[in-house]
Amino acid sequence: MNNINDCSNRRESIAAMVLGELDDRAAEALREHIEGCGICRGVRDALADEEQQVRSAFELLARGEEAAGWTIPGGGNRPGQHRASAHWPAQLLKGTKEMIFAHKRMSAAAAAIVAIVGVLVLVFLSSTTSPAYALEQTTQANREVRYYHVKITPADGGVGEAWAELDGKGNVVHLRMDFPKTEDGAKVSILSPDKAEVWFKDKNGFVIVNDKSVMKTFAWMRDVFDPKLAFEILQKQKQSGKVQVETQDPAEKGRNATVTVTSKADPDRKQVYLINVETKLVEQYIKYQRKQDAWEVVARFEYLDYNKPIDPKIWRPELPKDIMRVDQTTGRIGVARGDLKDNEIAMKVAREFFEAMIAKDYDKAGQIMEGVPGEYIRKHYGDINLVRIVEIGQPRPHPDLRTSFLVVPITAEVEKDGKTLIKKFTLSSRAAYNQPDRWTADDFHTAATQPSSPTTQPGR
Repeated sequence: MNNINDCSNRRESIAAMVLGELDDRAAEALREHIEGCGICRGVRDALADEEQQVRSAFELLARGEEAAGWTIPGGGNRPGQHRASAHWPAQLLKGTKEMIFAHKRMSAAAAAIVAIVGVLVLVFLSSTTSPAYALEQTTQANREVRYYHVKITPADGGVGEAWAELDGKGNVVHLRMDFPKTEDGAKVSILSPDKAEVWFKDKNGFVIVNDKSVMKTFAWMRDVFDPKLAFEILQKQKQSGKVQVETQDPAEKGRNATVTVTSKADPDRKQVYLINVETKLVEQYIKYQRKQDAWEVVARFEYLDYNKPIDPKIWRPELPKDIMRVDQTTGRIGVARGDLKDNEIAMKVAREFFEAMIAKDYDKAGQIMEGVPGEYIRKHYGDINLVRIVEIGQPRPHPDLRTSFLVVPITAEVEKDGKTLIKKFTLSSRAAYNQPDRWTADDFHTAATQPSSPTTQPGR
């Protein structure tokens, strides 16, 4: 927060800047201060609007005319500007005259403005209204946040709702993100410093991973909604000149301050923060995009709770009893890629999975299929009595182009009721998310039937 004495000491410079009598370097430094200081910004705006009235006021003072009963012209006409309707006392006018003669280096009008600045500053500082809002206040308030809960409509970056518990340095103790719709369907991701747990609701699977690349990805997802990180990024963008930031104090008590951020590179996008003037914390954050001269809401972030301890059940949700659990922290999954191209490694995954199924090595087949338990493979696929691979075809992209799967066609000989048949299968493959040097199997089924995939993968 700005020091009141510092603001008072700047009144001469503000007056000189309004009249164009301040050198370029000093004016630029003062403008930077004014942008983050509601007091000085209000004074600057009032003076700029009322320059002609101020010049007239000086003429009256120079002639020694009685000024008791005057009010400051135009006070309170601008949003975020405090209304000043107090009468000027006679002793203040006397001080004004003394100040005029003390500043001979300035023009007469500038000296009068200096005097009136003093009145404006006093009115600002003595007002019963809350002090003007500045970005630094929210940056400071965010340092005290230990818990928060945010709801995002519609889901932004895939995240629809999130809860966070932070330590004193702002590091994650627990972080939960609910994704209503992803490549793998609806899922819940719960992050702690040493692992990530992912509940795939649509696939009824629960996966535990501790790979560093996964942790970094989850940390990046936090950038989407974390108010502390958002304001740190905003401050850096502002300092580098990449964005234009406008702050507006509430027009009346009980309303929010508003921070509007517009990208200079893309003026058709903007973000608006609604700030609680008491707590200095973000209550809402809204993304807009301009289409045909109208601003449309892209996403709305509602911060429902701050510093309210979160129910432990949020970090340990009740899972279905029949859920498939996969712990990828205990070993390597899939097949090593080596120097193979995408098509080549996808075909190798298909071949090794089918060979494991032919040998009825369900543990190995499960390890290739993202580490699912061998018992699960036996239960769901054990009735397919594979005899030999006839042909493995060239992989093709998955019909859903939003996914990274490659679909491998396989022709195999199977035995059923004492007879052998030739059947066609497909098996999808992709790079393991938490072990990118390895590829895994997924979506194994026959051409005639389309069972739902039993496998899961975090972050997709």
